[in-house]
Amino acid sequence: MTDALALLRPLQPEASDALERAAAVATATVPDPAVFELCRARTAELLGHPAPPAELDPARRAALANWRRSDLFTAKERAHLDFTEQYLMSVAALTDAHVDALLAHGSALDVHTFIAALYVTEFRMRLSLVASAVLADEDREAEVPA
Repeated sequence: MTDALALLRPLQPEASDALERAAAVATATVPDPAVFELCRARTAELLGHPAPPAELDPARRAALANWRRSDLFTAKERAHLDFTEQYLMSVAALTDAHVDALLAHGSALDVHTFIAALYVTEFRMRLSLVASAVLADEDREAEVPA
C-alpha cells in the first residue's frame, strides 16, 4: 500500500483491506504483465501519481509519453496504451473500436481481465492522490471511528 493510502487505513480498515485484496487479484491475473506494467506506468504519468517506477527499458520509458510517434512499441502495446489513455480521460467516450483493438490481441476474457486491473489500478492511484491532498495535512485532525 502506498503511504497516502496508508492514511486511510485507520479511518477505513475494512475498505482498505478489500481494496488491497482486489488490487492483488486484479494485477496477478492480467494476461500480459509486461503490457499491463506499461499501461500502469502511463496511467501514473497522466495522473501525476508518484507510483514506483515501472521496470521498463530506459529508452521505452523515455518514449512512453510519445508512444504514438515511437517505433519502440508493438501493435498490441499501442492498442492497450490507446485504450488506457481514453479510459483515463473518459470511459463514456470509449468505443467499440477501442475494445476491438484489444480483442485483436487477446480473448474476451483477456480484455475483461485487463480492464478490471486497469480500473482497480486507476482507482487506487486517484484515491492515493486524494488521500495525500486531504489527509496528509499534519495540522488537520482526522476523526477515527471507534
